[in-house]
Amino acid sequence: SSAGDILAYFCFPYAGFAVVLRHGDCLIFDPTEPHCISSKAVSRDIYCTSFYCKSALIGGNDNSKKLTAEQMAFVEQEYP
Repeated sequence: SSAGDILAYFCFPYAGFAVVLRHGDCLIFDPTEPHCISSKAVSRDIYCTSFYCKSALIGGNDNSKKLTAEQMAFVEQEYP
């Protein structure tokens, strides 16, 4: 087995697409969009863990609130 193996698919049935999941993937999405995970695509055991955060924990759902200089520096970072 390889780290690049497809382990499962994270599906968004109403949107009509699925996202390939591989070892170590982290998927961030809007949990109000209907979603599910497929059956495993490999013969070995896999584990999928979900974390849900309330909007009150992530900035209070107030888009008019200005970011701090530290937050802006993080947003403007380039990622490979």
